[in-house]
Amino acid sequence: MKISKFFSFIYRKIIGDDIDTVKYMMKQSKEGKPILDPYKKKIFIQSLKEAPKTLFTESWYWILAIIFVFAMGYLVGLEKCEVACNNFIVENYEDCILSNLYGNDSLIVSPSFPILPSNITQEYSYDKNYSIGS
Repeated sequence: MKISKFFSFIYRKIIGDDIDTVKYMMKQSKEGKPILDPYKKKIFIQSLKEAPKTLFTESWYWILAIIFVFAMGYLVGLEKCEVACNNFIVENYEDCILSNLYGNDSLIVSPSFPILPSNITQEYSYDKNYSIGS
């Protein structure tokens, strides 16, 4: 008996109004009548047009707070991605970098000499992109 009271309470308080609204909308659609009262619809659309102006004039500090939160989120995410990228490079290429830096005493790191192992250098890419025929 208590379980039925619980479910009737849920129906009355939580979903009863929503189900009644859906039933009303289906009934209005079947009869070919408008779902919303035209006068109330006109008032709603008018208030919807005034909403952005009201939002910027009366609640500008909330918009400023939201912009600040998104900007801080962007900066924190950018820093987190940079740290994750650096950790990936150190975890996967630490041996190659250290052997290139400390393995050879005459090794000079410059823009034309890549730290990570590869065959592409600045001179090679310059010759490839700016050949005589181009």
